[in-house]
Amino acid sequence: MIKCRFEHWTWVRDIDRYQEYMFELLFASSCRPFASLSNCLDFVTNAGGSELTGRFPEGIYNFPFLQQLALFWNKLSGPLPAELVEMKHLVSIELHYNQFTGTIPDEWWSARNLQRINVGQNLLSGSISKEVQNLKDVKGLFLFENLFSGSLPDEISALDSLTYFYAFRTEFSGEIPTTMDKLVNLQEIWLHRTKLQGSIPDSIGGIPDLRHFRVHKSNMSGDLPDSLFNLRMPERLDLFDNDFTGTISPKIGNFQKTLEVFRIHNNRFSGTLPTEFGLMSSLQTVQLEGNDFVGSVPQSFCDSMANPFNPILVDFSVDCLPDEQGFIELTCPSGCCTKCCLPDGSECLPTESGQ
Repeated sequence: MIKCRFEHWTWVRDIDRYQEYMFELLFASSCRPFASLSNCLDFVTNAGGSELTGRFPEGIYNFPFLQQLALFWNKLSGPLPAELVEMKHLVSIELHYNQFTGTIPDEWWSARNLQRINVGQNLLSGSISKEVQNLKDVKGLFLFENLFSGSLPDEISALDSLTYFYAFRTEFSGEIPTTMDKLVNLQEIWLHRTKLQGSIPDSIGGIPDLRHFRVHKSNMSGDLPDSLFNLRMPERLDLFDNDFTGTISPKIGNFQKTLEVFRIHNNRFSGTLPTEFGLMSSLQTVQLEGNDFVGSVPQSFCDSMANPFNPILVDFSVDCLPDEQGFIELTCPSGCCTKCCLPDGSECLPTESGQ
């Protein structure tokens, strides 16, 4: 076994270069802290993709000044260690894409020093503790692709530093908290493929810098709140495969310079597309099929998309194929749509000339 051979290192910033020693140290609990590493205040362990196996390596505790821990894309298993967050300098935990089981330890929810927690794509279960409100400095909370269940607690709205919240492909249920507007720094919410239900709360529109809002393939319903169209800089809205109803507000024109992806297919939206839709000059992907829209796509929108100074519209699909009686729900000006679909959205065909 390679022993502690770091006496000559007084400053180490990237241990990737020393992997042949690192693996031994990570799994050697008998290797105690080294005086020569006492100045490693920015020590980064990055073993991502190194195919580490077994339980969480106790050798991590050999590095008391560790700030960032990255052991993602491995095959580590067993429970998450409660004592990990006792490392007072640790601010970032990256353990995604492993095989950890059990729940997130209670101690983690009270770790005030943490700024980033990523445990996505493991086999973790349990719920989000109400003690999550203690994570005042957390900017990224990534829980995606696990077996987490229960509701999203209102206390999550106390995380006023939170910028990224990913909880997609989980078993979370209930409704989105109505106090989300307190998350003044939040930029991305990914809650798709969950069991969340109910309508989108008005508070979502009160998040000043929200850019990505993704709740597709869940059990959401109801009309879109008017406040949603007050977002200042949305870039992506994924609402498809739910049970949303109502019409599209003329205030969608507020998104004309920022919105790039607008996917609302397979819902129960109705009415005509507002003329303000023609102001949308930044859209690159638009999917409207499988709804009950009528009328025509505004010509002004198609003209805007034809402008060479605007981004290329790579995907624009609507219900512009005739049904069995020859009825077309939503006509599309020539050269505008990239795909025409049946009224129920069950089949879409590419088109070069539009409908």
